[in-house]
Amino acid sequence: FHDFKQMNTTMSDMAVASWAASFNIGNVAQPVRVEGAFVTPNFFSLLGTPAIAGELPQTGGSKSVVLSHSLWQRSFGGDPKAVGRDTRLNGENYRIAAVLPHDFAFPQNAELWVPFDLKPDNLGHRAYHQYQVIGRLKPGVTLDQAKADVARIATRLGEMYPETTKGIGATVITLRENLAGDTRRA
Repeated sequence: FHDFKQMNTTMSDMAVASWAASFNIGNVAQPVRVEGAFVTPNFFSLLGTPAIAGELPQTGGSKSVVLSHSLWQRSFGGDPKAVGRDTRLNGENYRIAAVLPHDFAFPQNAELWVPFDLKPDNLGHRAYHQYQVIGRLKPGVTLDQAKADVARIATRLGEMYPETTKGIGATVITLRENLAGDTRRA
């Protein structure tokens, strides 16, 4: 991720979301298991998503959680005072930082988001490819230009780190295509 973020010439910003992660929520009226994601703190601002209650975390690693509107309604009764309180995720305390609008659902099926700082030392081994990267194109940049830029970086990284990265590619698709698939008109 850091290599792509530093080497790209077509993205104004990039954020990370983990593939689906499951969380057990305790200390609520009815304990529940939900899908969620670990995200970099800039994930929400990159997507232009505001909080409807609370404030979105600006840093990761602070044991905070952001709730979907439906989870907030279902497990916390839509109580505005739930924001700022602690809840238990997988047996650990997390502070509820914010609630998102009812129409936000990315990655698909996620009902909570845990911001984390993606530093090189907590990325794991270079061959560990578990994250989705989301980027915002710079003004005037086309999708084809971004695809070529990312392909160039992937090739370069394969040359720099052949034992872990050679043959590993990367692609660029629109968020719409990611969410809905290739739904071009017939």
